[in-house]
Amino acid sequence: KSRQWEAGVKFNLPEAKTFITLAAYRLEKNNLKMADPDDPQFSRLSGLRRSQGLEAALHTRPLHGLDFTANYAWTAKARFIRDDRFAGHTSANVPRHAIGLFADYRFTGAWSRLSASLGLSYVGQRQGNDLNSFRLPAYTLFNLSVGQQVNKMLSWRVGVDNIGNVRL
Repeated sequence: KSRQWEAGVKFNLPEAKTFITLAAYRLEKNNLKMADPDDPQFSRLSGLRRSQGLEAALHTRPLHGLDFTANYAWTAKARFIRDDRFAGHTSANVPRHAIGLFADYRFTGAWSRLSASLGLSYVGQRQGNDLNSFRLPAYTLFNLSVGQQVNKMLSWRVGVDNIGNVRL
């Protein structure tokens, strides 16, 4: 069972070729299947989990052929509310902050079938398990891809994720 409340606003600024969304949410999930921490070969049902936070996104086209997207998610709470074992614990793998910045460029003229993309993703620290016995570190990924539109039905794209394999 689940219950979701969400409220938000959207701004469309056609002159600036920009679209902005802001949203607040609260999710409640009950009786989700999860691994039993005493014996991972078995599953158990979780109690009530609740998460709430804010999300924002910006999509814009500042130049012909260039699309830019930025998004941010802030999770205020992600906890077990009612559960025999985990009540009060933070849900695993839910960062408080997550950020994404992405740029896509479609070339013009003789190169008009080619495109390139660059992305940055940041995921903040989070609990490593539902027992909250360890934390996973924050990480940032840089990604790059290039592609070609061969025809209306066929395109290809090649990408490299985690360019440089550098921890920030």
